[in-house]
Amino acid sequence: MCLIDHNTAFCVSHEGRLLVGSTTALEEDGFLPIGIVRCSPCRQFLCVPSEDGRIRIYDSKSLIFREYNTKSSLILSVTWLDSIGVLVSVDGARAILWYLDGTLDPDASFRIPKGRHPWLTYAALCGSWLVCGDANGSIFTYWQQRKQAEGLIEWKQLFPSIHGKNGVTSLAPCGACLYSTGRDGKLRKFSVDEEQGLQMISETKPLSDCEWLERILHYNDEMLISGFQSSKFVLFNVDRNQTLVAVDCGGGHRSHDFIIHEGYFYFAYVNKRKTHRYVTRLPRLLRELEPGLHPSSINCVELAEQDDVDLYMVTGGENTEIQFSAVETGKFKPLVSIQGHLSSVKCLAVLSHDKESLLVASAGGRSELSVWRIQMKPELQWKRVANHLLGTPFQSKEEKEPVDDIRYMSMCFHADTGTLIVAGSDGFIRSYSLQGNKLIPVKTCKSHRFCILYVAVAHSNWILSADTAGYICWTPLSMLLPETSQDAFMGDIIRFRVHSAGANAVDFRSLTETEVEVGSSGEDCSIALSRFTILGKEISLKYKRVHPSCHASQVIGLRFIGGNHIITASKDQRIYLWKVNDDEISVVDYTRTSVADVTSLAISR
Repeated sequence: MCLIDHNTAFCVSHEGRLLVGSTTALEEDGFLPIGIVRCSPCRQFLCVPSEDGRIRIYDSKSLIFREYNTKSSLILSVTWLDSIGVLVSVDGARAILWYLDGTLDPDASFRIPKGRHPWLTYAALCGSWLVCGDANGSIFTYWQQRKQAEGLIEWKQLFPSIHGKNGVTSLAPCGACLYSTGRDGKLRKFSVDEEQGLQMISETKPLSDCEWLERILHYNDEMLISGFQSSKFVLFNVDRNQTLVAVDCGGGHRSHDFIIHEGYFYFAYVNKRKTHRYVTRLPRLLRELEPGLHPSSINCVELAEQDDVDLYMVTGGENTEIQFSAVETGKFKPLVSIQGHLSSVKCLAVLSHDKESLLVASAGGRSELSVWRIQMKPELQWKRVANHLLGTPFQSKEEKEPVDDIRYMSMCFHADTGTLIVAGSDGFIRSYSLQGNKLIPVKTCKSHRFCILYVAVAHSNWILSADTAGYICWTPLSMLLPETSQDAFMGDIIRFRVHSAGANAVDFRSLTETEVEVGSSGEDCSIALSRFTILGKEISLKYKRVHPSCHASQVIGLRFIGGNHIITASKDQRIYLWKVNDDEISVVDYTRTSVADVTSLAISR
């Protein structure tokens, strides 16, 4: 079925009758429709194919039709080319084009790339290029002229199965760019050059739990995307990162169509042999439904500033994805969704950034460590630079836990030597060197008996870490750096018990060259301030002050800000600002957050 306007539907019944509205039936004259109805983008023309290889183009207002003969016994699909022509896919991996203002003879014939499903699903004109998508998920181009030579026209450019194996669903030209969607849930952006053709710029997953994007449209100068989340139809605003409409219609395989008219959204679908209609006003919903950046919990967040003006956020989630977003006034704007991890992403680190790109490391479940380059200029794109899975060659005799059970929980970067330091759930700290497109294992040391939750380079010779038993540990940096580094300093691992339960969040600040103050928060809802004196190989605890019951629930995030302030976040949905006076803290202010289960805290310095 398809909607001619917001009040009228055009459909084919189970008996093969053409119905307009609820009562009008077109006369039967031997034309037997095959159950496919395609409406032109302008909603004026309707294309209906028949069992004997003919197609009819109806004017939706007058219902006068024009008939074309494909001279084929099998019509596989019908695709509109804007509102000026129609492409019909037939047997033999061919597509036939008719322009509506032309003759009854075909204007051109095209060869479709071979595949399991050799028929077109969408087509669009981009300058002199005809861009097509097929049911195999491929996108390909033809050099298009109004009058073509006889014979089959071959494609010029092919992106095989770029949208997976389930098909391309829409192509939307926008200036010098082209957007595409598919049943892989991805939105891809291409640049269009009159001579070179298409070049992919970026790919995103606007709705992280949506595997079927259906259509792209522009409304009030904003990009909207329709798709399906399981059995629900959704209409999503890409620019605002908002779900505007969600309708439980039974899924995308059911016949359906929608139209936006004068601020109202009209949706019609067939379910259990009945036609249903859903109407709502769009502006009212703009403020009500707003999805998260990930479909499940977010485990970690890091911020990166560009030129002290642009602020970007990187998040890692349980759904194995990394989301790269721009932080704008009052909202987050997702830019790119990065897939590639085998399991959940537990920690992130921004290794370096300049005006054009970011180098980001990510790690998490199944002891997987990856490094990504996110290119922001001239166009947004990303690629995996290196990847490493912990394997038996690198495991020492002490590492008894199975490799797949090890989770990387925290990481830091030693910029002077280019060494990436990663803490694991097995109590080991490991170091890697990024060399070209490889992560080379350097060293490993057993610093804790329990799962490590935090690791950082807190001194020129020492690494600071904390675990689930409430211990804070100082590990000599020389135990993890390459042999050529830190040769002059060798020390022992030093441990201090700070919390009665896990130290969920830790931060530090250097007071002098020999004094470091460590702030930590734990499962026991307390905040601890510990001041350490570092003299060569010796570290002593000058004092430790534990402030109990600072929050009503576990404290998840803690950061030093300014000269003498601390900010904390907890699962009690409160964010506190504390003032530090020597070893005491006092509340300056607090606010509530709508985030029900805080898992991470990041501060823009």
